[in-house]
Amino acid sequence: MPPPNCEGGSGRHGVAVGCLGMPYTLLREVQGELRRKKWMRSGKGKGQVTPLAEELAGAPNMAALHVIPEAAAAFTRLAERCPPSAQEDKRLLVPDALAAKLADGSIKWFPGVRPHSPAWCAAEL
Repeated sequence: MPPPNCEGGSGRHGVAVGCLGMPYTLLREVQGELRRKKWMRSGKGKGQVTPLAEELAGAPNMAALHVIPEAAAAFTRLAERCPPSAQEDKRLLVPDALAAKLADGSIKWFPGVRPHSPAWCAAEL
């Protein structure tokens, strides 16, 4: 399989959105990492965390943690295995702790999922 086109990003148009899917047991830990990066969506839980459709998550009782567009772009680049450019600001890099959880499969990145959307229709699998 050829490497992704990292120059043009994901090829999607519009505002980058998506969510991290995880068991609720990991939610606070992941939220802490996102808060340190200032990648949490604003608001008190409304639009930040929603249940993730079992059809999408592949397991029951999973949380969808929605992020700001800057974070969505960073997670998409990581998922597409696009290395950061030399000029890229370190604020745009996924924290090592989250990158490790994505690599081992304990959390998953779902591009395109918006808060309160029917997740199984909105995500590109």
